[in-house]
Amino acid sequence: MKKTKKVFSAAMACVVSVSMLAGFAVSGNAAEKEVEYVIPYVSPAKIPTIDGVSTAGEWDKALVIDVNKDTVGAYYTEQGDEITPPDDSASLKAYLLWSSDLSAITDPAFAFLYNYNDDPIGGLYFKFEVKDTTKAWANGLWTANKVTGDRNAEQADGVQVIVDPGLRQAFSNAECWKYTFNAYSAGNPGVGSVPSGNAFWWEHWQVTGGSGTYEYYPVQVKSTVHWTYDPAYPMPEGPEPIGAEDPEAWKAYKSKADDAAEHAIAYDGYVIEAFLPWIALNYDGGAGIIPSTTEEFKTKIGMCLNLLDWTFDWQKYKESGNDYNQVQYCWSSNLNKSTAGDNDTSWSAATGRSQNFNVFELGASMGSAGDVMKGDCNGDGDISLADVSLAALHVAGMEVLTGDNFTAADVNGDDSVTLPDVSKIALHVAGIELLD
Repeated sequence: MKKTKKVFSAAMACVVSVSMLAGFAVSGNAAEKEVEYVIPYVSPAKIPTIDGVSTAGEWDKALVIDVNKDTVGAYYTEQGDEITPPDDSASLKAYLLWSSDLSAITDPAFAFLYNYNDDPIGGLYFKFEVKDTTKAWANGLWTANKVTGDRNAEQADGVQVIVDPGLRQAFSNAECWKYTFNAYSAGNPGVGSVPSGNAFWWEHWQVTGGSGTYEYYPVQVKSTVHWTYDPAYPMPEGPEPIGAEDPEAWKAYKSKADDAAEHAIAYDGYVIEAFLPWIALNYDGGAGIIPSTTEEFKTKIGMCLNLLDWTFDWQKYKESGNDYNQVQYCWSSNLNKSTAGDNDTSWSAATGRSQNFNVFELGASMGSAGDVMKGDCNGDGDISLADVSLAALHVAGMEVLTGDNFTAADVNGDDSVTLPDVSKIALHVAGIELLD
């Protein structure tokens, strides 16, 4: 009997500790914001490979959002008096996931415990499937096997991710991050010469891109373009040679890619895959997004997705004496809370006011065994203090868990429910150590 009491006391101590942590977390939460989208969690073992290829199964659990001329919050253009997007305007299907590699994930009340450098895979994962039938101007410069960005990134086809990490919902873009992911870059020196190069990214508001940004922020982006090439000018086969190892082979590859892109006869669109680590979304020199997934406190952010659809007429460009301004225009479709079809905004106003951004929430990470959610001892689809209590009562011999409830409580998979299982469920609820 003494042993039973001792075990029960130890188990309930976990419950008490969790209750205190959860209370602290709630007290640190900002005013509740209406959540419009939940970004699902993906375990470290199942994070998508950022390669620009739509691999089967990688994005099955992702949040999917459509952005086009019919679904957007607002659209705008730089095409003179045009006020209605054409029927062939580009459309976007965006896939969103998030992940973290930490064994200790805390809510904002415990932000001092979080270290970005200990969480190299922690961040937002995106796949952008874009239908786009118009050829665009190309920025950036494809050098030997890499592109280091271009501050004119938003003047070419691509997708922008604009994040308000602290959910401040301000009238301005203060402390928001604006990333542009371009599907391709220029293949030759000189802006817009040939759209044959690799994908690249640029941050416009906080660090404004540059080589230092590329070295410090481990942002990833890869793309695949879906163009139809002239049989007389095919794209080179095989992987791109490594320029540092074989510069002549790389130059030959590059020359063929330039020719193929310049003479392409049809444009169908592209796929961009991108990774935004949490460190690339910080502010004030400190933490911006702390991934918290407790049931009592879930991380919320503001975010806007913006699709850039540029059109560039190469023949008219040559005929005009290389007058870029006469032969280019852009339709932009964005996801925000503005009135649909509101075309009275400027480029910056449509996407630069975080008060109009949608509210996203990081979905809870929950381990499972088959159809049984690990830690969900009462089978209600949630992992909460109630589950900690049930597991503790089972360990103390005051409640008997059976079937799926027992399987859910056995989080370490040793075919028994003991104090280590109770502790693991408690740590998950506290947001200190998430269940796998």
